[in-house]
Amino acid sequence: MVKMFHEVPNHIFTDTNDIKSHLYTDGDYALVHLLQTNKTYRELFFTSINSGREVILDNSVIELGEAFSTEDYVEWICKLNPTWYIIPDALGNYRLTIDNFYKFINYDIDTVKYHTASKAIGVVQGNTLSEMFDCFSIFHESKHIEMIALPFKPKIYEELSNFALKAGFFNDIDIFINLPITNLHKWVMGRKILMDVITSGYKNGIFHKKIHFLGCALPQEGLLYDKEIYPMIYSTDTSNPIISGIEGVRYGNMGLYEKSKTTIDDIINLKLNQEQIDNIIFNMNKFKDFWR
Repeated sequence: MVKMFHEVPNHIFTDTNDIKSHLYTDGDYALVHLLQTNKTYRELFFTSINSGREVILDNSVIELGEAFSTEDYVEWICKLNPTWYIIPDALGNYRLTIDNFYKFINYDIDTVKYHTASKAIGVVQGNTLSEMFDCFSIFHESKHIEMIALPFKPKIYEELSNFALKAGFFNDIDIFINLPITNLHKWVMGRKILMDVITSGYKNGIFHKKIHFLGCALPQEGLLYDKEIYPMIYSTDTSNPIISGIEGVRYGNMGLYEKSKTTIDDIINLKLNQEQIDNIIFNMNKFKDFWR
């Protein structure tokens, strides 16, 4: 089964509070800017590492608009020693993402390998399907990359989905039937199209590395991926079940049709009430169901 990594507020992070988030997740997802600025968050992640939990460290590019300072990021990788870390990327920018990747492996990766056992994740970025595929191929060929992440909302997904909708490719998919199609749906469709292009390489024995789904537009996206057809999908991360639950929203049988603009930064120190906790548990279990 695909592993679940949910970004959660400090209040429900460990098994010492009202909800044991570790019981509902397969690992923990750390944002480097919060490690630097939030002492409680930082201490919780060191505890998580010491307890043997699987941890992914993110460079916070979504939250900050650009990747965290590479020098500081390397320092935090070495301090935390996460299971995985995401090499600095640039949102939607193929060339800058590849440039950042080569700079990192030329100047920083030896330091990381000397001080940690952490494994690198490369994030596919680009403005065209060709750029996305080329980026994936570069990461797959690199001995330094052990898992490849596909982001959830590159602009190219909207273009790909517009073409697919005109061709009727998603007409018989339950999660899209009789719905007004928004950009959220298009991001789900676009990543599915990219996955299907990549999957042909796995079927032909060209590709073999694990894939991580970086964030999600809609939680029901998992319903599109049969484990028998897409065994390369190793994990996914999102704060959506938690933020939706906090805001009083429970997933329906087909997930959600909207997405909150609240971020993990907004709720990181929030003390939750029992109703919010119950909603979160419901959503995390439902999210798992979507990915079964």
